[in-house]
Amino acid sequence: MRPPVAARSPRAPPLLVSPVWAIGGPQRYRDGAVYLDQQATEEEEKRKEENWRFQVLEVDTALGFPVLWRETQNCNFGAMVKFYSENHEHVVCEHGKDRYTPVMSFLDGKQLLKSVDVPGKRSGTPGKKHENHQTKHQIKVTKEVTRRLLVGLLVLFRHLHSEGKTLNGSFTAANLFVPVYKKDQDVFIKPYIEVKLDSLPLDAFKPYTEDGGDKDLMVLGQIIENSIFSRETELPSDLAQLLELLRCEPMKNQNLIYDHVSLKGPRDTISYFMWLHKRLQFLKKKQRSKYDDIMAIIDDIWKKTEDPEYDWRDEALENKYLAKLRPYHRNGRGGYSEFVEGLSRFYRNAVEHLLKIFGDKSKPIPEAEKKEAHPAPAVGEEELEDYHIAIILKAAFPKFLGDLQKAFHEKGELQWFSVEDSSSLQNVSLES
Repeated sequence: MRPPVAARSPRAPPLLVSPVWAIGGPQRYRDGAVYLDQQATEEEEKRKEENWRFQVLEVDTALGFPVLWRETQNCNFGAMVKFYSENHEHVVCEHGKDRYTPVMSFLDGKQLLKSVDVPGKRSGTPGKKHENHQTKHQIKVTKEVTRRLLVGLLVLFRHLHSEGKTLNGSFTAANLFVPVYKKDQDVFIKPYIEVKLDSLPLDAFKPYTEDGGDKDLMVLGQIIENSIFSRETELPSDLAQLLELLRCEPMKNQNLIYDHVSLKGPRDTISYFMWLHKRLQFLKKKQRSKYDDIMAIIDDIWKKTEDPEYDWRDEALENKYLAKLRPYHRNGRGGYSEFVEGLSRFYRNAVEHLLKIFGDKSKPIPEAEKKEAHPAPAVGEEELEDYHIAIILKAAFPKFLGDLQKAFHEKGELQWFSVEDSSSLQNVSLES
C-alpha cells in the first residue's frame, strides 16, 4: 500500500535519496524515505531482483511525512550496496559527497614548497667547486601540508593493498578526494590528510597482485609529479628520490617508500639520522661485513650519479658553520675520510656539536664538554637551533640521507615505521 499523499508544501524542497541509503530494505531514512513499488507486476518483480527500481519521496519537514510519490532512477542496487559496504574506508559514500573535495581543488592556491635561507652560506669557498654541487643561499623544502597530503596518498594505497585490493592503476587525479576543511588549521588536527576515492565504476577494485600494486604506485607517482607538482620547476632532492622509487617496481621498495625521508620534516630528519648512525656503529662492531656492504652501496650510487672529482668535504667548506668542524686535516687537527664513512661521521658530529657551539649561549656548557676543545664562536654569530642545522646539512648534502636509507633497505636493516602513526607527524612544528 502506498503511503498517504498530501498537498505539496512550498517549504519542502525535493529530497533525492541515494539508493545506498536503502540498505536493509524499504524503510524510512533521516527525513526522507525510500519505498519499493508494491504494485509492480511479477515480471517487474523478477527484474528488480537484479535491477531494483526506487521511489523517492519529497518530504515536508513540518508535517513529517512524504508528500509526493515519484520514480527517479533505475540502478543495480545489489552491486552498489556491495561496492560501498566492502570499500567504505576507501571511497566517498553517496551521502558524504558534500564533505569531500577533489585533491586538485584542495591544492588550488596553496604553496606546496617554500624557500628557506641556509645559515652560514659563504659567497666564496676555499675548496674545489663542482658545477652540480654549489651549496645555495636558499633551498626549497616541502611545506607541512604537502607532506601530510603525500602521506595520506600513500596510506590510502597501503591500506588498500593490505586488504587484498588493487585498482590496477586505473585511476587519475580526478578520482582522489580529501575532506573539506573549514579553516587551514583544521588540516593539522590529524597526523595526515585523509584521502579517499570517488567516481569509480563498481568493478574498479580487483584482487591484489604485485603487478597491480606496482601499477597503482606508479600511477600515483605520475600524479604527484605531473599534476600535484606540475607548476614546480625544481623539486627538493629527497622528494625527487621518492618519485624515482615510484617509477619502477615500487612494491619491492614499499617499506622504504612508506617511510621515506622526504615525508619527514627537517627536524625529524635529524633524529632519524641519529637512529641510522647508531645502527651503523652497532653493525661496524658486530656485523662488519654488513656495515661494509652498506658503505659500498652508497659508494656505487655516488659513482653513478656524482662527478668523479666530487669530494663532500668541499661542500662542507662552503658553509662557515660546517667548516668549523674541520672536514680537512689541517695543522695536526681535524680531518675526515673523503669516502662515505667519513661523511657519515661528519654528519653525526655536525648534529651533535653545532648545537653545543652555536646553540643557546645562555645555557652553561658542562665542564666535560669544555674539554672537547670546540672552536669558540665568533662575536656576532647567530644562535642555531636543530631546525637550522637540518637545513644546513640538507643544503650541503641533499641526497646523502636518502642514499643511506636506501642502502639500509637493500641490506634488510631499515626498521619499518607506520607512516600514519609516525610521531613526527603527530608532534608537528608548523614552521617546518
